[in-house]
Amino acid sequence: MLIRDKYGLGLDEDDVRLIRCSNCLMCFAVILSCIGICFDWDGEQACISIVNGIADVTFCCVSGCMTAQANHEIDLREKQQAPQREAMER
Repeated sequence: MLIRDKYGLGLDEDDVRLIRCSNCLMCFAVILSCIGICFDWDGEQACISIVNGIADVTFCCVSGCMTAQANHEIDLREKQQAPQREAMER
């Protein structure tokens, strides 16, 4: 968010949806882990591990995509502001 604020990069509706989906999966994983502590049922550890894994992979994918998107935008802006070769020779 710091880089997005510095360069004035906004989030579109799809970005916000992806972040919300990732956050919901993380919250579901935490709630499921808390329920697993309170109650004991067969296969709980496998279920909790699968949900935690899905939440972690989703977070990493969303985070990586957002970082790549911001980096691409910064690179484009730096190329536009860099002096052209003809201007440097004069």
